[in-house]
Amino acid sequence: MRNTSYRIHILAALALGAVVSHTTHAGALTDADVKSFKDGDAAKATDVNGNFTAIKNAVNDNNARIGTLETTVKNIPAGPQGSAGATGPAGTAGPMGLTGAVGLVGPAGATGPAGPAGPTGSAGTTGPQGAVGPQGPVGPQGPATPTTQFSYGRTATTPGRSCRDIKAVVPWSADGIYLIDPDGTGPIETFPVRCDMTRDGGGWTYILKNRYQSGMAGKADGFGTVYDLQNRQQDFYKIADATINAIIGDGNFDMMADQVGHNALYSTGNNEYVIVRNYTATFSFTALVPESTTPTVFESYRSVDSKLNWRGRLLCGSASAGVGINCEVAVPLTTVIPVGATNPQGGLGCLFPLGTSSNAGWNTVVMSWSNTDTYLYVCNGAQHSSGYDISHQWWVR
Repeated sequence: MRNTSYRIHILAALALGAVVSHTTHAGALTDADVKSFKDGDAAKATDVNGNFTAIKNAVNDNNARIGTLETTVKNIPAGPQGSAGATGPAGTAGPMGLTGAVGLVGPAGATGPAGPAGPTGSAGTTGPQGAVGPQGPVGPQGPATPTTQFSYGRTATTPGRSCRDIKAVVPWSADGIYLIDPDGTGPIETFPVRCDMTRDGGGWTYILKNRYQSGMAGKADGFGTVYDLQNRQQDFYKIADATINAIIGDGNFDMMADQVGHNALYSTGNNEYVIVRNYTATFSFTALVPESTTPTVFESYRSVDSKLNWRGRLLCGSASAGVGINCEVAVPLTTVIPVGATNPQGGLGCLFPLGTSSNAGWNTVVMSWSNTDTYLYVCNGAQHSSGYDISHQWWVR
């Protein structure tokens, strides 16, 4: 009985302490409301019951107050929302998930543009020659070659108008003697001429062979024959002025000058020929031919290989004497690109001098001086015929 009373006393005290610690309002349970017991006292039932009743009343009162407090708290309106707190640090990365299943193959995309062509590969080795194929059928017969092409300029019934005309009709014509009739049905009879069909495309008609003291100066008529031209200091030759003008036709022509033999005092050989292009005038061997009414171009060529050596211009028709086409003043060339210096100087102003000496006054092409002396002073030194085994020749086209 003693031990049981003691335990009840302890439990009541604990409950009372709990109630006291949660109740601080007026009317709360106090030490005066609880009966105390000392060790060895006998607990009375009325005292114990009184204690429990006091505790119960105190607990009920406390619970009622707690309920009132909770209701009050619930009825308090919520305050405004506070500002967001700072973002917390990122958490550690989780472990990598498992590899997902492979998706289905998508549709093919559109074809892209072609790339640039690659470099051409090296040629392969030549394959073996194939077998010869069967012979093809015979082709149709071609048109017959006009007989005039074989005879043009060769017979009295088929003469050419000039060497240039014969070359145009029969392109394969070679150098040689041909027959021409420059005025057709006019008064000039068909006669033989010498043609150069090689140099500068050919078509050149030989009109004059002349040299110092030939006695031909002032002759308008023809002289000599093309079948007898071998002797350098004789066998002079000239076509009549009227016939030369008929060969020229419209008065515009090219002229070529060359020589047989050479003046050994100023050169080692017959090394050049000269072409005068685009000369427009009426030819005469009884007076000086005036300067061309169209701009001319003079060109010197090396005889051995026809290599252009000089291109420029000489003024003609201003000599103090002589007949025919005489040119002796070097002037700047403006119509085409010149080659070499303005003044050929007998060779010094050319790409490669062909003579053995030069002089600033050597820029002369003279068909016939007053004593019929002839001059060709361009790139092969001073080639004049006086006292030397040399004659000059003149051609038109």
